Amino acid sequence: MYKLKLLFNKIESLILILCLFLIVTIFMLQGFVKTNNLETISYKAKNQSLLNTYMKKGVIKLELQNNQEYEEIKVLVNGEVTGNFKDKQITIEVYNNDIIEIKNTSYNENLKVKICKTSDNIKFPKTNSIYNIKGSLDILSRVIIK
Repeated sequence: MYKLKLLFNKIESLILILCLFLIVTIFMLQGFVKTNNLETISYKAKNQSLLNTYMKKGVIKLELQNNQEYEEIKVLVNGEVTGNFKDKQITIEVYNNDIIEIKNTSYNENLKVKICKTSDNIKFPKTNSIYNIKGSLDILSRVIIK
């Protein structure tokens, strides 16, 4: 019985020494790991500027070149209706890589849509561009912001 207790005490002290050795080794290895906080900050700043590019808002003014008012023709941005050509003109807010579409399900005639005005930060679509709309759902343009 005494020998068994002595054996357990030796095993216990061996496990304790091994654990202490591993903990000290882990702390020493952490000291050798090279971390450069400036690189992390720089990486975050690059991603933030990229995020700001995507979150910049622009404004586009569209005008229907046909002589009539077409309330049924809808303007969609990324598949969501943002308005119609009730007064032959519509102003929409867009972000980078938004897709502008024209939904013409009620009329069988070809329509012309003009980009009357864009905010200064919009690179594409260009001001005074005219698009012919022939189908029931046509992509007018993809927005590119500077």
